[in-house]
Amino acid sequence: MSRRKPGKRFAAGIGLVLVVLLGVYLVTGREKLASWYERWKLLRDETAWETFGGHRYMMTPEPGNWYDAEQYARWLGGHLVKVDDAPEQDWLVETFGRSKPFWIGCTDRTVEGTWTWSDGQPLSFTNWFPGEPSNGDGWNDVPEHFAVMNNRNPGKWNDLGESASVSGIIELGD
Repeated sequence: MSRRKPGKRFAAGIGLVLVVLLGVYLVTGREKLASWYERWKLLRDETAWETFGGHRYMMTPEPGNWYDAEQYARWLGGHLVKVDDAPEQDWLVETFGRSKPFWIGCTDRTVEGTWTWSDGQPLSFTNWFPGEPSNGDGWNDVPEHFAVMNNRNPGKWNDLGESASVSGIIELGD
């Protein structure tokens, strides 16, 4: 029995696979390049950001869950807002609104009842609505591990579950 040498069909098949792989690489590379360019433009657009205490802030472009908002903030090089004190809290309410809830970077997703900022730092300031955080108080089956501001009262914090969809405030440091 003689062994067949690879023929023209085999070479054409290999060539086609290589062309497809190159195309996928080029498309993926272009998308990444476009994504980086959009990020670069946004970071340099002074009109998109509010400033306070040497930090820059902006609202996420659309409502989503806490994870999506935090991921978008990290894509820009920051986190969801870390509220350090009452003056920053008051400024956030005056700047971004008093009635619509928005995600802040406060979570107890790692250890129930131990609230930290999304960058891992412990809280040094809180502004919980009375009786919060409640983890839902058993009225629903969804654990509430993510904090929002303005949910019941301007500036007051409440914990919500991961299925909630609101905008978030992004904070970039120095």
